[in-house]
Amino acid sequence: MQRFLAPVVSRTVETYEQYLKRRGFSVETQLAEKLSPVDFDEAAVSQALVNLLDNAAKYSGESRSIAVRSYASNGCAVLEVEDHGIGIPREEQEKIFSRFYRVGNALAKGGYGLGLYLVRHTMDAHNGKVELESDTQKGSRFRLVFPVAPVAEPESHA
Repeated sequence: MQRFLAPVVSRTVETYEQYLKRRGFSVETQLAEKLSPVDFDEAAVSQALVNLLDNAAKYSGESRSIAVRSYASNGCAVLEVEDHGIGIPREEQEKIFSRFYRVGNALAKGGYGLGLYLVRHTMDAHNGKVELESDTQKGSRFRLVFPVAPVAEPESHA
C-alpha cells in the first residue's frame, strides 16, 4: 500500500526511543516530510527499523548517540540509521545479513543472528535494498532504500 515513510518512522522511533533513553541513548531524527509515497508494509518496515535501532544500541561501544534520517536519493526514498559504535569489519559486512550469523567482534551481545537477515528479507520483499557503510571503531550507517511508487494518473472522463 502506498504511504509516506515519515509518519511510520516517527511513530516507531518515538515508541522505541523511550527504551533507548532509559539506557542512556539520545536519538536524533531528521525525517524529510516531502518524500514521495512508497509501497510498504508498515509492520514489517517498523520491525526492520527496530532491529536496526536495537543493533545500534547493542554495538554502540562508548557512544550513546544514534541518528535516524530519511531523504530522497536517486529516485528512491531512503531510511538511514547511524551509530558511532564498534563498527563491522569489512570482511564480515556481507555475511551479517545471513541467517544466524553474528560478527566475531560482537562481544556476546545476545540475539540469534536473525535481525539483519530479517531486515534484508523485508527490503527484498519491498523490491528495495539494504546498504551499509561501516568502519571498525567508528560506527555503522545502514540505509534502507525503497523504490518510489509510481504516481497514479488521474482518470480522464471523456
